Amino acid sequence: MTKMLSAANALPRLIAPGTTRTLAQRMLSASAEIAAALPRGFYAPTALDILLTLYIAEDDARYLVAAELHLPGGPPTGVVDRWLTALAAEGLLDRQGELLALSAKGYDLVTAIVEAIHAAQRTLDVPCGPAPGDA
Repeated sequence: MTKMLSAANALPRLIAPGTTRTLAQRMLSASAEIAAALPRGFYAPTALDILLTLYIAEDDARYLVAAELHLPGGPPTGVVDRWLTALAAEGLLDRQGELLALSAKGYDLVTAIVEAIHAAQRTLDVPCGPAPGDA
């Protein structure tokens, strides 16, 4: 289910385009770094981290249980459970007993988020120009 992303107008860019899965993994890694840098409890993107984790699991054709989420910042189990309930109520994830997976609506939402982040990053990329001294 990975979708390829491409840079606008195909000019050489400093950051190469990747897949939606790769960008989702990078977003989770960035989230973990921020969570590690801030005092415990000051960084709480739990809902997005759950969605990104399930998105990556979907690409691996895996179903997860709540204990396998390993979210950045280590939110308390009660917080994770409340987010899982809210995400399910919103129709963004499906629960089959203990197993968790994104719903089609959730998968489409995360894909849209990742694509929007990719597009925003592309606007910040600087086209590769001549190397210093090649003027």
